[in-house]
Amino acid sequence: AVRVTNEFFAQGDLEREGGMEVTAMCDRRVQSRVGLQKGFIDFVVGPFFKSVALRFPALQPQVAQLDSNRKAWDAYDDAALLDEVAQEEAERSARIAAAAAAYL
Repeated sequence: AVRVTNEFFAQGDLEREGGMEVTAMCDRRVQSRVGLQKGFIDFVVGPFFKSVALRFPALQPQVAQLDSNRKAWDAYDDAALLDEVAQEEAERSARIAAAAAAYL
C-alpha cells in the first residue's frame, strides 16, 4: 500500500512541477494513503470480486476476506500505517543482517 501510493504521489509531484493539472489520486495534498486504499477496495476491487463471485460462488471466502480487509483499513490513519511499515522494514533489515552475518 505504501509503495504504490509513494509511486502515485511521485507522479503527482512531477505533474505539479511540470505545470500540469495533478491527477486527483496522485495529489499528496488532498489524498491519504489509507483513503486511497479504502477507495480502491470500495470502487475497484470490491465490485469486481463481488460480481465475479456471483458467477463463481466458490470465491465467496475471498469476498469475505476482502470485506474483512476493508474493515481493517478503518483502524488506520496515515501516520499509523507509516509507523507500522517502518517497524516491519526495520525488523526485515535486522533479519537480513543477521542472516548475512551467519554466512560471513
